[in-house]
Amino acid sequence: MTTLQKLTDLVQSYFDLIVHLPRLVNNEGIAKGVGITATQGYVLHYLHTHGSQRATDLAKVTGLTSSAITQISDGLEKLGTIERLRLKEDRRTVMISITEAGVELVEKLYRCRVLKMAEALENMSREEVLELLRIMKGTSELLEQRLKEEPND
Repeated sequence: MTTLQKLTDLVQSYFDLIVHLPRLVNNEGIAKGVGITATQGYVLHYLHTHGSQRATDLAKVTGLTSSAITQISDGLEKLGTIERLRLKEDRRTVMISITEAGVELVEKLYRCRVLKMAEALENMSREEVLELLRIMKGTSELLEQRLKEEPND
């Protein structure tokens, strides 16, 4: 086995972990604990971080159908966590915005996720947690630098 193949195998294991960890922290149980589904939580988080969105754009970024976004939006609107507004210049376009109640719910969900992660890391020493963070931060910085160096398509 070549050095490159060994490194590729290690990177594949790393990617498997990177994909698996968010699923553990963003699981349905945590979302249910604050009264929403995990998908509703994702939509609220996206609106919180990216601002108002067209329903069609939310469908694209989530990979959900337009009808699924409509159902999710209906539920979130009933909870008072989002509002839908039609654009004056094009009444066919619906903009979805997070409300203050939605922001509060996103923050509560975040605190629950942080607590779950802290509980998971509880058996690690402070030094091990710091080393984990150092490695993850370093990996992120390396990848960001690599992306900056790549030519744009």
